[in-house]
Amino acid sequence: MRTYLVFTNFDCNLRCSYCYQCKKWNDVFDPERACRYVSSRLHEDNPRDEDILVYCIGGEALLYPEKLDELFTRLTPVIEEFHCRPQFKIQTNGTLVSGERQKALIEKYRGNIRFGFSIDGCKARHDKNRCGSFDAAVAGLRTAQTLLPKERFSVKATFTPEDIPDYAENVVFLLGLGVETVVSNFTVQDPIPMELAPTLAEQMCLVVDWMEAHPECAIWQELLPPPDRVAHGCGIGETARCQTPDGTEYPCIQFACNKRQPSKNWRVEARMAPHTCRECVLYRECNPCYAYTRGDTAHVRPWCAYTWARAVARIYHSLKERKTTWHS
Repeated sequence: MRTYLVFTNFDCNLRCSYCYQCKKWNDVFDPERACRYVSSRLHEDNPRDEDILVYCIGGEALLYPEKLDELFTRLTPVIEEFHCRPQFKIQTNGTLVSGERQKALIEKYRGNIRFGFSIDGCKARHDKNRCGSFDAAVAGLRTAQTLLPKERFSVKATFTPEDIPDYAENVVFLLGLGVETVVSNFTVQDPIPMELAPTLAEQMCLVVDWMEAHPECAIWQELLPPPDRVAHGCGIGETARCQTPDGTEYPCIQFACNKRQPSKNWRVEARMAPHTCRECVLYRECNPCYAYTRGDTAHVRPWCAYTWARAVARIYHSLKERKTTWHS
């Protein structure tokens, strides 16, 4: 599915402790301008007979359901002109989904709308950083689930290093929410110390054990194979190009949130990785972002501990899935 990102707004009805967006700007997108952006990308890419996903992220996009409605209305014939099928995804904290204006939006586009909910695990964990919004977020998810099928939902959680001892408990809760996919990220502001990598790996393997006993659970994205894009020194790739509310296009969300463009020589800088990276056996498993760091190769990458733990979990999961003896 080809994806185009639209940054709808930077403001939000919550003020999560780790948020790096809402504290900066209050810009709100213009549907007509966003439509022109997606249209220009479509003419550049010239897709045919495929699903086109327009992914709307904030801030909290559901603060502006009427603007989303206008955007989706404008984009539908534009996408269909390429003999493609329009799909719309909204990333939300979930607290506004049960509102009448928001439910009307879901009803109108129930044939091609999907949601990504930001829920950080069990109630205590979620409420710690998300302003006590757990009950409202889960209520919003349950409301949407009465209107849309399971495959239209994903959940994204954001963890900090201090959450590692209870990581498995929180991820398991999310995997049982009745959604299609669960993503469990860590904040980039607080790198995980390498000495915590074994603990995180153990927690991830506990999640794998639980999934084996509950095959009906959601897909856990941390177990999916690493994408080819990491070979290019980019942790996201072309799928994350986006337009901000002021109409500026950026290569990914990371740049958009800080309103700066990458160095023109970032691909050259990517080859300047420190020897500790180039000689690492997990080099191809890592999600580096040399463009964003602009060649700052003097420091250890902040995702090393996470990459090691995730690799252990992937290997553990792969071995558990084998039905025949793999060694003597």
